[in-house]
Amino acid sequence: ELEKLDHRFAAIVGDLPLTVLVVGERDELEFVSPNAEQLTGRPIHQVSRRSSWEALIHPDDQAELGALIVRAERQGSAQAKLRMRHVDERDRVVAVNIARRPLPDGTESYIVLVSDVSEQERLLEQLQSNERLESIGRVAGSIAHDFNSLIMIVAGNIERARRQMPDNMALDTAEAAARRAADLALGLLAFARGRPGVPKVLDVARLIRNFRTILEGLVFPDRRVSIDI
Repeated sequence: ELEKLDHRFAAIVGDLPLTVLVVGERDELEFVSPNAEQLTGRPIHQVSRRSSWEALIHPDDQAELGALIVRAERQGSAQAKLRMRHVDERDRVVAVNIARRPLPDGTESYIVLVSDVSEQERLLEQLQSNERLESIGRVAGSIAHDFNSLIMIVAGNIERARRQMPDNMALDTAEAAARRAADLALGLLAFARGRPGVPKVLDVARLIRNFRTILEGLVFPDRRVSIDI
């Protein structure tokens, strides 16, 4: 009967979507479910030989693990998310649930349930990243809309000034800068609305030369901008 119960228990534990550890008072592993191999990447006999189950946890999370154990001792159970070491050097994010269980002989053991939540954490991080990107897009759209309105005013004043000074080099520079600023504003608006970019061929030399006057205004008066292209 005991043998049947052992086989039934092993089958049930083996089919669970989590790893079960039974830890003694001295932190030694008294039982490790077979699916620990998939979680750690190590053969089950290597996992069982570990002197302490804490050795499976990432060193940077040892302090948090210690706090988890203290909470379990005080409250009877506790849970936390930790990183577990894997042989492929890609740590797994695991949800650890630990419960204290007194034994008939007066000693205590801990039942530790470990679930691999790495994929869920990755999807959550991706979702949060998308939400941040959407938030940035909304802010960028608002800024670009106001910026574009200001550029239209500047461009209108440049056009009126050109009627009076048609051959003014400063107006040429200002007009080129206004066009460039308008293009940037349109790009920000396209980004904010989620529109895909349209690839096009650029004359890099011409683009850089157009920035020469702007660059000259950014450097010290005693410095000279030289473009060799």
